[in-house]
Amino acid sequence: MNMITEQERKIAQTLRSLSDDAPVDHPTNRMQPSVRQLFSRKRVFLLSAGALLIIGSVVLLEPDLPAAFHKMLGTPAEKTLTQKALQTKPDSMLEGKVKTLQPALPVAVPAQVTGSGYVVAPDKVTLFAQYAGRITEVSVKPGDKVTSGQALVTLDDLELRLAVQQAIASRKAAVLALEAARIASSDKDATFKRHIGLNKRGIVSDTELQKAKVAALKAKNMVEQARVAADKSALDLRDAEAKRADLTIRSPISGTVLQVAAHKGDRVPDFADAIRSNGLVAIARFDQLVIDADVAEKALGGLTSGLEGEATLDAFADQPFAVAIQRIAPEVNSAKGTVSLRLVPKNPPVGIRPGMAARIRIILTKPDPSSNQQQGTQQP
Repeated sequence: MNMITEQERKIAQTLRSLSDDAPVDHPTNRMQPSVRQLFSRKRVFLLSAGALLIIGSVVLLEPDLPAAFHKMLGTPAEKTLTQKALQTKPDSMLEGKVKTLQPALPVAVPAQVTGSGYVVAPDKVTLFAQYAGRITEVSVKPGDKVTSGQALVTLDDLELRLAVQQAIASRKAAVLALEAARIASSDKDATFKRHIGLNKRGIVSDTELQKAKVAALKAKNMVEQARVAADKSALDLRDAEAKRADLTIRSPISGTVLQVAAHKGDRVPDFADAIRSNGLVAIARFDQLVIDADVAEKALGGLTSGLEGEATLDAFADQPFAVAIQRIAPEVNSAKGTVSLRLVPKNPPVGIRPGMAARIRIILTKPDPSSNQQQGTQQP
């Protein structure tokens, strides 16, 4: 129950005094009231009844009487907390403080990373001519399936053919020289042994025995030299034959011929000059194709090896297929602001080829920044 203050009591007395402004009707001086006096009394009565009605309404509708009286009379309210304010304000202040101190929980928002690239054959070789020569035969064409060791292009070079013939002749001469040295060594050794027996019987002097011994040793030395020469001739012949064999370009892997730049009758330079060209034949394995694509570097934080996505080839736009990240480039292209990914296709469309344009799409989860750094909220 609300208590009426001293100020409220004074206001109520003032209102009652307004109803008592009529002159007192003493018994000795009693007069008939005039019309003006009757109208004045009626007006005062109506004003008093209206004021009491307003006060009753305020009491019923507004529990904070002092603030309501001040508002009604137009006087400034005292800067004191009412009972309602004392009960409600600390809770609201506490609620605001709790809301301020509580940081917003990070929510993982799914993100889509897109990029573009090309189909690449990682196991691809480009063949060059090791030695200069003229092409005499081209055994393959683009699209052919080849096996490891299969002949692709054959060249002919006169100098290499002559080098092989010369090596063969040198080899024969070395073998004959070795055989002659062995015969001479055997003869000198037999003479030395015969001189030993004659020296014991006094027929051959010690000087002649010594000369026979030196001759036998020289003959053995000639045999060793002839053997070395024969071995060298064998190596020279092997080298010449290997160079001639390199005139036939063979496939080092089993795969598919991508391109052939060799034509019968063309003269090709040696490897030092041919390296500036695109080569004679290019071969790749189609069973190990991958996709190299570029994505924006801002997505690098959410990319990991093994993450799966989807790829679509421009040539087979209606046949999307799954891919998985095999490798992420260790550096970012600062000029383009991208990072390269190598993706392995899973069940790609039949007919996929190196060089095809591809578009990739990877669904990932953005990293939670609170896991890398501590978040804080400043208290007001």
